[in-house]
Amino acid sequence: MVDALDALVVPAFEVKEAVPFGAEEHLARSDMAKLVVAGSAEGFHLSRYPKGHTNTDFKKWFSQDAPFDQGDALLPYPVNYSHGFEPYVLVRQDQAHLPKYDERFRGYGLNKVSHLMALHEAGYMFKVAPWSDVMVTAREHPSSPDYRKTYGTQKDPLVTMHVQALFNVFQREVKSKKPSAYATKGETVVAIEMDKPLPVPAAEEWDVGAQKTSKLAAAFLSSSSSS
Repeated sequence: MVDALDALVVPAFEVKEAVPFGAEEHLARSDMAKLVVAGSAEGFHLSRYPKGHTNTDFKKWFSQDAPFDQGDALLPYPVNYSHGFEPYVLVRQDQAHLPKYDERFRGYGLNKVSHLMALHEAGYMFKVAPWSDVMVTAREHPSSPDYRKTYGTQKDPLVTMHVQALFNVFQREVKSKKPSAYATKGETVVAIEMDKPLPVPAAEEWDVGAQKTSKLAAAFLSSSSSS
């Protein structure tokens, strides 16, 4: 079902504060679809950072129809990697070529993006867990102080520049397959190069992600009720 170089993507959703606390821990696919249609949930951060989870292909996930204990009826479906993709994944820990997290990334910003890029460059294939009761859910919460320091309206330009510079260095390392791509802590970044920045999405992009998710879930509910 899952090969040595497969990264199993677990679909991730964010639920709004209006959802009763703890309810997000016991949801199946149909429950999540209803929350999305009601505007009480969305694919994780789709309205804030669409690049992060759009490739999960929520439309396809909502169209599947089997729980994990009927796993033989469904196989994980492959999805493409693209720059900025940062899903939650399961991988085999016993693989010698499994990239480690780069410990130079601290605070907030691009640590997950960099690790998923490392997996891609190491030859991993991303496949989404299709089962109706396998997902990650998180409650909406205020942005952290580290986020505000890096990307918020009161960001520290030096912190933002440091994170972007580190990411630029990381990209060159991992694409050239240098061992330093999986660096130990304590290294200092001295290069400031904005060759491929990964900006926070503009505000006008936010609603688009949420609307797309609602339309997909609505289509899923419509097809379920007519069958």
